[in-house]
Amino acid sequence: MSCQEQADQISALLREKLGVRGGDLECRLRRAGRLLPRHVRRQAEVIVRARAMQASPKLARLVDHAALERAFRTCHDHLSAIDPWERRKTRIIGFLSANAFNLVVITGLVIAVLYWRDLI
Repeated sequence: MSCQEQADQISALLREKLGVRGGDLECRLRRAGRLLPRHVRRQAEVIVRARAMQASPKLARLVDHAALERAFRTCHDHLSAIDPWERRKTRIIGFLSANAFNLVVITGLVIAVLYWRDLI
């Protein structure tokens, strides 16, 4: 598999699994930011650098294909394991539980103030 095909496949997985928009892999990596673990981001940057080196015939010979394959496998394995529905569900549950906790705290504070002012 060529370097460009690997970059396109990782870029498509970023869009599909994480919902990251952008043009190419480099742009999507910047937008993904902290959605990806550090080691996966570094491996994806190896793919971006290799793709840039492939543009020049002299630099193309310097590409370490074993490291490129390892980087692709690391990124592909991590992104393939992500379940978009589970991520969305977890985010919604976190949002609702935080709001429920805030509602309980505010209600408790209102009752405490009413009790303190002898209105109850």
